[in-house]
Amino acid sequence: MRIFKKILRPMCFLIVFILINALLSFALRPFSGSGSEMWKGFDDKTDIDLIYTGSSLCLCDIDPASTDKVTGLSSYNMGTNMQSIQSSFFAIQRAVEEKNVKSVVLLIDPETLEMDRTDNHRAEQCFVRNYADTKPFAQRITTGFQFVTDPAFIGKSSSIGYLFPWTYDRTSGIGFNIREKMSGTILDPADHRDANGFYGSDEVLDSDVELKHFNNAERWSIESGDLHVLVPDEKNVKTLEDIAEYCNGHNVKLYVITPPLRTSLTYYEWDSYRAMNDTIRNCLGSYGIDYYNFTLIKEDVFDLYDVSLYRDNTHFNSAGAERFSTLLGEFMLKCDSGEDVSDMFYHY
Repeated sequence: MRIFKKILRPMCFLIVFILINALLSFALRPFSGSGSEMWKGFDDKTDIDLIYTGSSLCLCDIDPASTDKVTGLSSYNMGTNMQSIQSSFFAIQRAVEEKNVKSVVLLIDPETLEMDRTDNHRAEQCFVRNYADTKPFAQRITTGFQFVTDPAFIGKSSSIGYLFPWTYDRTSGIGFNIREKMSGTILDPADHRDANGFYGSDEVLDSDVELKHFNNAERWSIESGDLHVLVPDEKNVKTLEDIAEYCNGHNVKLYVITPPLRTSLTYYEWDSYRAMNDTIRNCLGSYGIDYYNFTLIKEDVFDLYDVSLYRDNTHFNSAGAERFSTLLGEFMLKCDSGEDVSDMFYHY
């Protein structure tokens, strides 16, 4: 009897603790957030030939419907906000192993390439947790265990924090969120992905900021003397190598690109920007893979300074995404046919 009483108290505490965690998760976790929509859409889509993966640049800049019109393929956008290259690798592995995908477009974001993934643990937790939520219970437990024991996070608060999803995946509109969950439907259709994983917007950037062009970027960097110096994280570069090796080993065609970033040549110190490009090229070159930075695209091919194509200083709106995605589809066909595409870009 005494033993039973000793066990009963902690058991009751544990049950109450679990119920409170579940209640907070119900109230605070979005009914249909961008990250969960990505994995649910991926799970629902039965025929995928090609995926796009990367940060919000991928999410907002590539419209699969536009590329598919050109390539004739069926593609899906797996981009998520602040997605690390390690999470991109996770997405690629899931796409190859679960959907038998044969082509991958990996978007390189200079910001995330130099970021230590543990500095943005909320994005990492959300990415894995939203994936796990689409799987059966046993696989959900296994996936969570793998994250909790990941060498990058084990021993840190983000490891144990994974068990409390409302702490890293939450909404501020609690009342509206609860109404959506109670009804089981999206009550506001705006601000959601489409069936192909694309997140569009009709917003148009209102800006008269003078941006630097390729021809004067180096001089601007010298004259300014106070620009951001890019330093890619060594672990991220190693993961890029792992992705190249994995794709080659699984007979997957890998395209590595950076989409047009209109502010890059104004914001980044020139020598470090060149060095980053060289680091990526050298990393991929030994695997027979090219890297294409569309920030260096020539104006007669694509005008990345046309403000009507952007929702903000970094991301395309729907019109910009459609135009760039069409170009990307044509570009991939040229690459596949062995056509020389070097004249489309400026070269330092």
